[in-house]
Amino acid sequence: MELRNLDNESLESAAVLLLALNEDNAGTVLKHLSESDIYKISNQIANMQDIETDKILDILSYFADKVSSASLLGGHLPKLKRFLHKVFDEEKVDFIIKNVDGPLNKTWETIANMNDKVLVEYLKNEYPQTVAFILSKLPSQKASKIISKFSENFSFEVIKRILNIDEVNKNVLMSLENTLRRDLVEKSDASKELDNNQIVADIFNNFERKDESVFFDLLEKYDADKAQLVRKYMLIFDDIMRVDSRGMQMLIRYSDKSVLPKALKFAADDIKNCFFDNMSARAAKILIEEIDNSNSIKSEESERAQKNILLTLRELMNKDQITLRDIIKN
Repeated sequence: MELRNLDNESLESAAVLLLALNEDNAGTVLKHLSESDIYKISNQIANMQDIETDKILDILSYFADKVSSASLLGGHLPKLKRFLHKVFDEEKVDFIIKNVDGPLNKTWETIANMNDKVLVEYLKNEYPQTVAFILSKLPSQKASKIISKFSENFSFEVIKRILNIDEVNKNVLMSLENTLRRDLVEKSDASKELDNNQIVADIFNNFERKDESVFFDLLEKYDADKAQLVRKYMLIFDDIMRVDSRGMQMLIRYSDKSVLPKALKFAADDIKNCFFDNMSARAAKILIEEIDNSNSIKSEESERAQKNILLTLRELMNKDQITLRDIIKN
């Protein structure tokens, strides 16, 4: 069995669920996964930070009606070793732990979230063997996007080498990661591309709503085509209705829980339901009560809260973790 297209959120959920099982059941689950997926989940468990109980409950609520305790999630690394011993011998377990127990994995996480064009420009001048190894460490969706940007001959050379990758010496791996961190990660901020339309859109996104409306009307009168291009980069609260169910769950998870009631106080019912429908019944009930009890909230405060939620949405979109669906017009 192979888990396809595991992003960071899915890996975290898989890790939480695995840790919530007893060791025999966790070992049984691992036996049905491919070795590459065991590495991915092992990386996640080994590097997990403490998780809030509410977040654990949100994850587990999709798989059970009631969760009695989240205290099973302590001591990630020792428990991970016991899981792995259910599947592998001592030598294999030691090798996996050595490869997942360390901060260097953050380098690959950062590279996986980089702009595709920046990665292509950097990798096209490398040896196919080097490119093959780098792409083998990235999510398959990201790797396929990068490979498709190379020439056909170079792409196929990379694919052939991925098929024949052997285990890489730890010192060689560390050297490569240090090079990537220096040449790519530390320069990534300077490589982010913003065109003029997005710059204007970001300015508009930070306006108060009345100012945004005034200036956008002026922009449409000045140049309707440019206004349309700017609008593509703008985010308004109604755009939340263009986020699919999986994206909403991610947006809820990363949004400040103290801000949500304020943001939804004056929102349309359709937008509120986008949140309620993608929460556990318990979480939705609590949020509805908080909204109903927030009678002192003013419209200006609600607008600021909505901008906070939109900022989170934009960050997730920039990482390609959320995409907006096109509006279907009748």
